[in-house]
Amino acid sequence: MDNQLDFGGGPDHDSDAVFHRFVLIAGCTALHYAAANGYIAVARFLIQEADANTSIKSNKGYTPMQMASRRAQRRMVNFLSDLY
Repeated sequence: MDNQLDFGGGPDHDSDAVFHRFVLIAGCTALHYAAANGYIAVARFLIQEADANTSIKSNKGYTPMQMASRRAQRRMVNFLSDLY
């Protein structure tokens, strides 16, 4: 098992290109990505160690919690809501 994050590209897609579109084009942060994909450990690290902004909005106006909610990441929504 490799330790790379799954950027949703699958074996036939370039993960770097998927991440590039997510971050650079959509204006999302690493926390948006972690929230949307349910990576609680990553989100916890970004918030606690890297002082990630939980209120920052993407180009479409979504916060990380809203991204998690849109992707039905209930555990992530609960984790983020416990911060407030």
